[in-house]
Amino acid sequence: MARTAPASDESPALYRCTESFAVFVDGVPLVYSEGAEVLGDDPILRTHSAMFEPAAARLVRAGRVERATAEPGEKRPPIVAPPAQDNGDNA
Repeated sequence: MARTAPASDESPALYRCTESFAVFVDGVPLVYSEGAEVLGDDPILRTHSAMFEPAAARLVRAGRVERATAEPGEKRPPIVAPPAQDNGDNA
């Protein structure tokens, strides 16, 4: 799926590399590691756009993040640790 750069009056979008790869540019190897981020106007997106996704895509897939504190009046189930298993080493 080809990506297009945003209009010039907007800030370039941010893209994240989905898997590591290397390319040679003028005989010099360039390595893009999984998770590396580039701006939407980076030339690598013209030739290897399939290796990148919009950085916001990962945020959408991550789903809801649990808040560390409850809202006023919010009831949360208690967190109960599983019982310790006796492995027979106790003397």
